[in-house]
Formats: sequence, structure tokens, C-alpha cells
Amino acid sequence: MAVETSGLVAEFLGSQCSAAHGPPSDYSTPSIWTPQVGAGWGTGTLTNFDGTSTSGWVGDGSEGSPYALYFDGVDTVVNFGDFEGAELTSAATWEFWFYRTGGHQYGRLAYKRTSPSGWGIYVDGTNNQVRLSTRYSTTPTDLDQPFTVGESISGAWKHLVFTYAASTGELWCHWQGGDGVGGYSGTVSPSGGGDLVNDPTGPLVFGNNPADTTRPFGGMVATVRLYDVALSQSQVEDNFAAGVLAASGLGISPPESSFTGLIVTRLLNG
Repeated sequence: MAVETSGLVAEFLGSQCSAAHGPPSDYSTPSIWTPQVGAGWGTGTLTNFDGTSTSGWVGDGSEGSPYALYFDGVDTVVNFGDFEGAELTSAATWEFWFYRTGGHQYGRLAYKRTSPSGWGIYVDGTNNQVRLSTRYSTTPTDLDQPFTVGESISGAWKHLVFTYAASTGELWCHWQGGDGVGGYSGTVSPSGGGDLVNDPTGPLVFGNNPADTTRPFGGMVATVRLYDVALSQSQVEDNFAAGVLAASGLGISPPESSFTGLIVTRLLNG
């Protein structure tokens, strides 16, 4: 199964971290993360990684140990600067393969936000929630929406996708856990809608927010993709089936039959 490329504006792969897009094992000192797609927008600078098994590039490219960047849950962060490709407006998809091990309760997985503009994605290991914070241009209305999943968000590889389309006013959250099937507790119908309000000056960061370092993410991130379209459910399923490091042919490649466990929640703006 191939990864969807239509509308793909940025792709960050743990297996393609260097300027030469080589595997992490080629680099003794973690220092940069160059996007596989969208490199023209900027290169990520790694801060406070020490190159150990819990703070730096890890993995060997096998099914059980895909290449990934390990955030220590204290002060590690990747800063891409003003990454214009992350300024998503009328439609958006945020996709992650991650493995949470600790950090703050509301660990920042990815962030391009100077509140209230822009967007931020958090993972809550205490309540087993994933959360998208953003702002709609209509009204304008802030959205800080948690989704509760029916399994632990920690201790295994997880596939998380948010999609939004201004044309329909629908925000979707797709969740596929690697260790079982769960469900969301309830739905919400937020007011607002329209294009997303972007933050043109704030940096795109993974793992924390340089301006407020109180909510670090602890764990591994293997893949991040940003789209300027809202992927359909079938496209999300295809990306899941392609595996955690599909672009390089490495890592987890679950069978399509795993989609019996896909959890989907839709928020319809009213």
C-alpha cells in the first residue's frame, strides 16, 4: 500500500533525517532533521538531544525498532523556524506515527501556534486523549478539542490523523492503536468554521514549545506528514496500511485487515 501524496506539503521521516537523507546510524551526533518532502521550507535544529537511547536518533529499521527520534520528556525540541508549509488554511491533514513513554501530561507532539493563531497537537497520557488546538476565521472561534480513545496512548506505536475541511466545516480525528481496539467517549459540535487562522511568525516545532517549555513530549516520533487537503477515511487507512516508515520501506507494515480497529470521530460545525 502506498502513502497518499496528493496535497502532501511536508513529510518528516525518522529514516531520512540528514541533509543527504541517510539513516540515523550514519550520524553519531544528532543535530538536524531535514524533511523528505518540503525541504525548501526549512531544516529542523535539534536542541538538548544527547545521542543516547532515550535522547536522540534510535532504531535499526527493523519491524520492531523503526528509525525514530526519541524525545526525553524534559527539554528536547526540534525547531524548523518559520516553516510556511505548516501554515494550513482551507483544508488540512496532520498525520503522526508516535510512541509515547512519558513527559508532561499534555505533551506537545507538534506545534505552530502563537495563541490564539496557528495550531498545536497534544497527547494526554493521563486521560488517554489526543487534542487539537486551533482557531477558525469565522467569528473567530477558538477550538481546543480533546478526543478520548478507548486504549492507552502510551507504550506502543500509534497512528494519529486529524483532518479539517472549511468547505464542510468538519474536523475528523482518526486513531489507530497498535495494541487493541477502543472508542471515543462522546462527540462535540463546536461553533465556528471557515479557514484556519495561521501564525505566520511562530516556528514549527516538535516535542515542545520554545516559548513555553512546560509541556514536553516524551517518547519517539517516526513519521510526521502535513497535507493542505483533508484526506478521506480510505486514504487515512491506506497510509496506515503502508506502515510507520512507508516512504523508505522500513518499519511497521500492518495488514489491511487491521482496519477493523480504526477509530473515527467526526466533529461537525454547527
